[in-house]
Amino acid sequence: MAERIDYTGPDWYEYGYEHVQRYTLAGSHASGLRVLDVGCGIGYGSFMLKQWGAAAVVGIDYSPETVAQANQTYASEGVSFVTADAQALPDSLGMFDLAVSFENIEHLPDPRSFVRSVADRLKPGGMLIVSAPNKLQFSEATVPVENEFHHAEPEYEELVDWLSQSFVIRSQFEQMMIDHLPYNFTTSFVQGRNAWTTKISLLFQKLLKPIFPDRLPVVKSGHFFRRTEIVPLLPYRRRTCNTFVFVCVKK
Repeated sequence: MAERIDYTGPDWYEYGYEHVQRYTLAGSHASGLRVLDVGCGIGYGSFMLKQWGAAAVVGIDYSPETVAQANQTYASEGVSFVTADAQALPDSLGMFDLAVSFENIEHLPDPRSFVRSVADRLKPGGMLIVSAPNKLQFSEATVPVENEFHHAEPEYEELVDWLSQSFVIRSQFEQMMIDHLPYNFTTSFVQGRNAWTTKISLLFQKLLKPIFPDRLPVVKSGHFFRRTEIVPLLPYRRRTCNTFVFVCVKK
């Protein structure tokens, strides 16, 4: 079983905004391009990329069940979904101008094979936009955050090493957590999901739900006390950021 964020499930209200935000960044590069969405999940991101002006989008995922759901929900003119292994993408997919891969590389046993495989599917000068969690803030944090679905969480130097074999990293960003609590409560406090903040957040969601029914895409964070922003990754943040987001160009 794979890790999935389904907009009909509870995780969407906690993390869905972060996923939409990454696809929004990719959408700013996608206009007129043939795009490969690696690890597309149920397909909403691929659909969004087409709406943002991509000429065509092919989403690939390892799970046949997930691809079937994506085809049922989001397949349309210029948007298709295929079952494939991200570490060995088939030639039959054709060539692409842009590949995106969000929260996918850490799920793979062999990240280097993934990078080579994506590069092989890109035209000369093609781009890859990739995100990954920072190992130092998750599995190797002071209080480890374990995820049974993660095989290879990188730290900064590892991610740079994996990508540099086939790509020039053009821009380095982080997806930064920003809290809204007064009195200088820290982001780490909010991330700890303390019981009282969670209860208040859920209460606000319950009160507002009859007024603002569920819809896709969700463009505001479901967590009342926090939001994220994609900002340039400063050198001093390489060890402390939560999520890397890199824009790369094929060598």
